Amino acid sequence: MNISITDWITLGVGVVGIITALLKTIAPRLPKSVQTIIAKIGQDDIVRIIAWCQTHVATTEQRRATAVNMIKDAWRKVSGTELPDSIANLIVEWGVAKYKSLKR
Repeated sequence: MNISITDWITLGVGVVGIITALLKTIAPRLPKSVQTIIAKIGQDDIVRIIAWCQTHVATTEQRRATAVNMIKDAWRKVSGTELPDSIANLIVEWGVAKYKSLKR
């Protein structure tokens, strides 16, 4: 049985691809608690907030601050509790990435 080196390399690349795909589904990028908050606020609502800030707010710093405040307000309406700035910033980062991927 003679298997060429090209076949071994192809097999190795395939196995690495499968492992990478599995790790992405097993180990999400955001903590579970943040994913839960995103789900409760609503992914579409977060992306709408980011889109609104992108079109209506002048500077990057103002966009971020406005988006953080709007997400904190949305969370307050959903849960009745305050959302820490650090978590709101994580959600803004997630929302910006999602907005950019949808915009393409």
